[in-house]
Parts: sequence; structure tokens; C-alpha cells
Amino acid sequence: MSEETNKTPELEELFEHLDTIVRRMQEDHVTLDESFRLYEQGMKDIRICTDLLNGIEKKMLVLSGDGTMEPLDAEEEQN
Repeated sequence: MSEETNKTPELEELFEHLDTIVRRMQEDHVTLDESFRLYEQGMKDIRICTDLLNGIEKKMLVLSGDGTMEPLDAEEEQN
């Protein structure tokens, strides 16, 4: 179980967890304390998602006009 808690969650898992948090916060009987705890957890998940997406973006390559692969950032700088 500790191995499971130390691994970085996949984006899909994080999105599902965020969806669960939003649904839970929309329930009528959720206390203010519980809402705040859920909000904090959601913000942590969003930061992890952002870090994961930034890492993926850095790895992405685009096919240039001459058929070579270039990093995504290089393509954006040319435009």
C-alpha cells in the first residue's frame, strides 16, 4: 500500500478525483469544514495535474515542414 501512495497518480485518476470532489462539494449536507478540506485537496490535485501536463508538453514533438521532428516550443517560437 505504501508503494501505491508514493506513486504519482495518472491524469485520468486525478480528473476522476476532482470530479468526485466537485460532486461532493455540491451536496447539501456538506459542512463548511468539509468543503474547505475538499477545496484544499482539489487545489493539490490541480497543482499535480498542471505539473504533469507541463511535463507532457515539454516532451511533445511536432513535425516540421521539412519532415523533421522538433520540440513543440521551437515550433511556437517560429510563429
